[in-house]
Amino acid sequence: MPMLVAKRGARPSDVKITIRKAQKSITFSTGFFRKHNINADNTKFLRLGYDEETREIGFDLLKSDDKSGEALKIAFSKPGTSGSCPINPILIQFNVNIDDIAGVYTEKAISGPEKIEGFSKNGFVLKIAKRAKK
Repeated sequence: MPMLVAKRGARPSDVKITIRKAQKSITFSTGFFRKHNINADNTKFLRLGYDEETREIGFDLLKSDDKSGEALKIAFSKPGTSGSCPINPILIQFNVNIDDIAGVYTEKAISGPEKIEGFSKNGFVLKIAKRAKK
């Protein structure tokens, strides 16, 4: 096995996604971005989806805005760190109460990347029932 280089300034970060009630936003931790090799250079936008039957939130990370009206701009705190965007499209379009989805989603509540039928070839799913409520 080849030797890997330790990077200066490396520190642990939990893999989690947080939906915040007050800000009505979805925030991705640095650990989530690191685990999936996502940064401001290769991902700038997000598509959201919702399955009313299973009560799960789907999201697809995009390199660019496809001009479909579905892409939301991810605001990175600085390159290589956490990022967030509004969760309003889910709340408004599917009449979801923010209290029903707000909380912290850890690795056990996040699945993907995976094919999500009719939505994404390489998306993620947040399992609302498995979230840690705030």
